[in-house]
Amino acid sequence: AAVLFNRDFPGKNVLLSLVLLPMMVAPVASALCWKFLFDGQWGAVNYFVQLLGGAKQAWLADPRFALFAVAVADVWLYLPFVFLVLYTSLQVIPSEPLEAALIDGATGWQIFIRVIFPLLVPSFVLILIIRLVDTLRVFDLVYVMTNGGPGGRTATLGFLSYEWIFRHFNMGRGSVVTIFILGSVILISWYFIRVLQSQFLEQAK
Repeated sequence: AAVLFNRDFPGKNVLLSLVLLPMMVAPVASALCWKFLFDGQWGAVNYFVQLLGGAKQAWLADPRFALFAVAVADVWLYLPFVFLVLYTSLQVIPSEPLEAALIDGATGWQIFIRVIFPLLVPSFVLILIIRLVDTLRVFDLVYVMTNGGPGGRTATLGFLSYEWIFRHFNMGRGSVVTIFILGSVILISWYFIRVLQSQFLEQAK
């Protein structure tokens, strides 16, 4: 999406507004919308599946599809953030390497793989850090869409912490999970920050 919008075409501003629309939606409201869309009886997803010749599925009640449904909602909700980071990174890429590649006869795909993509690596690392941290603490989507079910197939660490503390009143186990999340976030962030620092130092040389 970022590569597509990095060029001019008719209707770009309208489509850009649609891509950024999920940023305006609260996570709980988004989860409710997706819960209705994936409803096994009246959901719009099943309607389009039937139009394509498929059979109805109980998306949120079937262990095979529940996690996939939650993942789709999560991707839709955080697409604008990832898009904005990569789009702004593409905007500030210097033109000299691109012009040199064109003079050397590189194709569009070769320019993207060998010139543009390496310059975007720091942005990808930043996105990876933030999204990994988000994944560890996902709660609202799971709570609203599946309540951790079916059979715990969509229970994340954040949801398990809530469940043990506020439902089972097991403060010890819930606190252990919370501390584990905190430690994981610190370690992941430290590792990727080191990676970013090493990349910046190499580029500076």
